[in-house]
Amino acid sequence: MQFEGTEKKFELTIGEGGPGLRSLGRPFWGRLVELADATILSSISSGSCDAYLLSESSLFVWDRKILMITCGTTRLPRAAVALLEELDLAAVTGFFYERKNEMFPHMQPTSFLDDAETFARKLPGRAYQFGHKDLHHLNLFSLERDGGAAADDGTIEMLMYGLDEEVRERFSRGRQGAEWLHADSSLAGHVTDAIVDEHQFEPSGYSLNALAGDRYSTLHVSPNTVGSYASFETNLVHPKEMGPLVEDVAKLFRPRAFDLVVFDVESTGVPIMPGYQILAHQACRLRSGYEVHFMSFHRPAPGIHPPDELPLVQGEKVR
Repeated sequence: MQFEGTEKKFELTIGEGGPGLRSLGRPFWGRLVELADATILSSISSGSCDAYLLSESSLFVWDRKILMITCGTTRLPRAAVALLEELDLAAVTGFFYERKNEMFPHMQPTSFLDDAETFARKLPGRAYQFGHKDLHHLNLFSLERDGGAAADDGTIEMLMYGLDEEVRERFSRGRQGAEWLHADSSLAGHVTDAIVDEHQFEPSGYSLNALAGDRYSTLHVSPNTVGSYASFETNLVHPKEMGPLVEDVAKLFRPRAFDLVVFDVESTGVPIMPGYQILAHQACRLRSGYEVHFMSFHRPAPGIHPPDELPLVQGEKVR
């Protein structure tokens, strides 16, 4: 099965004054999620943030910020545009749209440039590509507007490819993957005292949201035989202190490669990752005040290895 675990993501912030985003209510967010070709499975709230687990990833809503992540062949830009049409665009202080290089790009309904041009018709912005076009890379559309960066807001994203076979097998067997995560203290230690919501997909796959006050973590695992992938994102740990967290998550999933994306208002160092080589490190300071870092890590694989066999789809062409 060719399932695209790699996600699309947008984040939007609004200025002070007027009703907050949470006041729009769950029915509104349900309709927005449906526009992206996804559904809400469950939700939790910390009092300052509402977190929704989706059929394809996650949605987080604060009074002044929304973060939405979707995978598969979802149409996330449709949801983002619908939200923009509900808001006073002059009140939007921050907007980011990320799209990682896909494993099955031919199955996607749009390209990144299609999406960026859609947003540029609504908001002034610039488009960037971090990394190497022929290797791992990240596409980013960013609102071109001064300010918007919060001094205490730093986000860490780990995008992991080629999961260890044992890990992949765990998440392909019902609750085994979730039970393993709860039993392993390396990740649990970083989400101490958080409210947790999780879902085991059939026949395979796993999602988790965690809230601790206004801070969040989210984990998604696609244990496909071809194109296995997992993502972990959080602002529970400041980027200046991310080394132990990144190392623990890498040890847990043991990916062949992973990309690290960091948003911070200050410069960010490169974590030392035993067993991995860094192939790319690019950074850019955005007009909003955030500095974005993209780092691509790969684990050397000496020797000769067999290729992955690709599944052939019989009958109608997959769109």
